[in-house]
Amino acid sequence: MFEGCQIRKTFHEGEWWFSIIDVVEVLVGESVNNITKRRIFMRKRSLVNVALALALALTVSWPLMAAAADHTRMVEKTKVPHKKTSSLDAQTVDGIKASAQLNDVRAAMAKAGKEETHHLLVFFSDQAGAAIKTDGVAVKVTSPDGIEGQALPLHGMGHHYGVDLKLAQPGTYHFAVETTFSDGKKRQFVFSDAVK
Repeated sequence: MFEGCQIRKTFHEGEWWFSIIDVVEVLVGESVNNITKRRIFMRKRSLVNVALALALALTVSWPLMAAAADHTRMVEKTKVPHKKTSSLDAQTVDGIKASAQLNDVRAAMAKAGKEETHHLLVFFSDQAGAAIKTDGVAVKVTSPDGIEGQALPLHGMGHHYGVDLKLAQPGTYHFAVETTFSDGKKRQFVFSDAVK
């Protein structure tokens, strides 16, 4: 049911969290953007069907959701806490504030047979502090020995964007995050963090 579907996810406090909107879109077969809140609540039959399908998915099909997110083995009863969470310095460029967080997820990833060691989360907000979205965001990681990697896309995960990274070499990494917002301006935010 969930194979081939894109469901946003994030790794938070040792658990994988999935976007309920994406799950509902898969179950209903229609974009939530196309279904207004008023229509959902006014059509009792649709609401009951969505609730039943969602309950079924969460109780019976949980492993399928995990497989769709490519983290089947990470959804286990055992919680693996982050070894380290680093909040990186926030920056403001042309009125847009970006803040970042780097989570050490190597234990959970190793348990799932993955090579990635960290999860980078980036949050964008306007001058009033309200979260804003971008059409696309990517990061280039420069390793401690000065080698710059290819641009990796960050995926929208609710109010932030994230990507799993392999930061195996100890030392200071630099993260150049580039994005374009609705005003058409390209912005680059550079964060650094020492990895042990």
